[in-house]
Amino acid sequence: MSSTPRRTTVQPRQTKASALRNSSFQSKSTNLDDASPTRKVTTKATTTTTTPASVRNVRASEGVRAFMCQQRSRLQKNKEIQVEEVDTLNVKKPSGQVLTGAQRYTDHHQDRNTNLSGPDTSNLKSVIQQAKSSGKLNISNRYLQSIPEQILKMYHVDPNSIVVDFSSSSDGAWNDMDLTKFIAAHNEITQIDDRLGTEFGALTLLDFRNNCLQDLPSSLASLQNLTTLQLPHNRFENVPNVILDLPNLRELNMAHNQIKQLPDTIAQIDRLEILDLSNNHIGPTLPDGLLISLTLLRKLNLDHNRLTRLPSCSPVGWQRLDDLSLSHNRLTCFISDDISTECRLPALLRLDIRQNNLRKITSNVQLPKLKELLLAGNSLATNNEDVDDQPSAMHDYSFFQYCEELLTLDVGSNQWTDVPSEVLNLTQLQRLDIGGNNLRSLPSGLGSLSHLKSLNWEGNPLRSVPRNMTMAELIESLRATQLSEHENKATPSITSSSTTNESNQSKSNEMNGENKSIDTTNKCEQTATIVTTRTLDLSNQKLTELQEGLISQHSGVQILQLHHNELTSFSMLSCTRFSNTLVHLSLERNKLGSFSLSFSCVFTALKTLTLANNRLQKITFDQSTQDDGNNTSSFPALTELDISHNTLVDLPSGLTTRVLPSLRILRCNSNRLESIDPASLTNLEVLDIGNNDITALPPALGLNDSLRELTAYGNRFRVPQPSLLAQGTPAVMAFLKRRAGVATD
Repeated sequence: MSSTPRRTTVQPRQTKASALRNSSFQSKSTNLDDASPTRKVTTKATTTTTTPASVRNVRASEGVRAFMCQQRSRLQKNKEIQVEEVDTLNVKKPSGQVLTGAQRYTDHHQDRNTNLSGPDTSNLKSVIQQAKSSGKLNISNRYLQSIPEQILKMYHVDPNSIVVDFSSSSDGAWNDMDLTKFIAAHNEITQIDDRLGTEFGALTLLDFRNNCLQDLPSSLASLQNLTTLQLPHNRFENVPNVILDLPNLRELNMAHNQIKQLPDTIAQIDRLEILDLSNNHIGPTLPDGLLISLTLLRKLNLDHNRLTRLPSCSPVGWQRLDDLSLSHNRLTCFISDDISTECRLPALLRLDIRQNNLRKITSNVQLPKLKELLLAGNSLATNNEDVDDQPSAMHDYSFFQYCEELLTLDVGSNQWTDVPSEVLNLTQLQRLDIGGNNLRSLPSGLGSLSHLKSLNWEGNPLRSVPRNMTMAELIESLRATQLSEHENKATPSITSSSTTNESNQSKSNEMNGENKSIDTTNKCEQTATIVTTRTLDLSNQKLTELQEGLISQHSGVQILQLHHNELTSFSMLSCTRFSNTLVHLSLERNKLGSFSLSFSCVFTALKTLTLANNRLQKITFDQSTQDDGNNTSSFPALTELDISHNTLVDLPSGLTTRVLPSLRILRCNSNRLESIDPASLTNLEVLDIGNNDITALPPALGLNDSLRELTAYGNRFRVPQPSLLAQGTPAVMAFLKRRAGVATD
């Protein structure tokens, strides 16, 4: 009998395990949702689910809840990163444009023509978050044409999108800082939104430099805490009226605009301390309120304007002013003569009036604390100048006596013919620039300025001061000059007495019948010339030719000064009597059209020859003397030749090999040289060929190992570049050597 096996149904173990896992996960998931520390508060209706009481009473552990919060945060960040990557791929970067540091390390990766106020403004999110935590918003260099809407609504809160994270320790939107600094520089903003003044009422700094603004909204008047307003490099034609309604404004910068006139109401900004209106079109004068009412002003910059005079009233309000800049205007005087009262600026430390038309500074100006005075590029003259149409008061420098603490004085490029004695009394002076004037000599009194560290005298018609000297050496030289002047003053008295004695003796001999008067007279003349023949100064005498009578009574001359005359021609043959003694010859500032370097006479001692500031078109050299077998140079000892500021087109061939074998310093700046021959410039130590028309700097010049100072700026060649020339002679010489095929370390 067969029996049918009993079929027993057994629940698979796998199914039971799955059921257990599903039950456990459902219970744990339900509890985590209820106990989650972050929940979304919304006004929308929610679906209510019924959870068994046994499940609701079970809560997840703290570790599980923290783990789930981390996972949700990670998933949310991954979604944001994916969205940003997609947006980045859709943005076309400008071809050939290199990202700046600001573009590379901020959220600004858009094209120049992309307006950030458009739909895609997601890259401002981090900027806004940082601004809310620091109180400073910086949206510079973003090519904005207007303020983005996201910025204007950065403090607006949508209650439907509030997310409250109770486990986070960071502050919420209710703890955001008020914006105090708004920087939108270097953009293309043409107009500021009216909401700026109402949305950010706590602003203390507003910076819109380098934009396209022409006016400001009236809503800015509500910024009662604003202290700094930066608006340079815009398109303002006048000072907006709203600026006058900012009571706490301390600093106003409207430089590099198109302002033509300042309003009289500018005195309303009575708390202003720093005012920069440079590089505008302001002129011809300033409103009186600027000098009277702005009593707290410390710095005033009016450079590069069109001022012809200052107001006729005394600047009584500038008692705290310590920095005043008026350079590059059209001022004829600093303070008007119409002011009868004394002008005193007790706090002024720096005064810059360079590049004006100043002809005087009135003596009633007192600057007791002045440290730096810049007067270069004007028309200031000194008392001893022969000016018939100007009274002596034009050259009054008595105001220097009130500048007892002056450290820096720049009077370069004026019309001084001597250094006023008031300057020699500035005992604290450290830097003095008197270059580019008409000084014939430096007074020995400069040696008494014990604190003097820097002295610039270049560009003056003087040759008595050697070049390339340290300050200590120059002071010693000035003191030595002063001693020699005293000696020269004492010597003529002895000469005159000896001459008188010999003359009396001659007369007595004639009375005794002895015919020795001629010999005695010659002896007297010879004695007189020997004593007074070291320096023969014939400068500034309007000489059109060197007459024999001017030098016939002299012999043994070592220094011959013929500068500042009207000589149209000059021959060294007229100085043959000084051929063995002449050391320095100055023919600067004459009207010479040519000069010859070859003579039958040899000047064995001549070391310095100055022909600068003439009309030289050529320098000739007769080679026939050397072709005949005579290889002797007319100037065998000449070491320095200055032919600057002429119209020379070329230099003589073999200048340093045959013509001037001992030449070490050649200055031919500001001529019309088109090329130079390195073979003719060997053994030179100093070569100045700046400001010429040289089209190419020959590489062979770098092979001159003796050249230690080369000046070549202001020419037409493009190689080497100006940046390399600025690195100095060693860099230029190394470059030329490499071009010549010589390896350098």
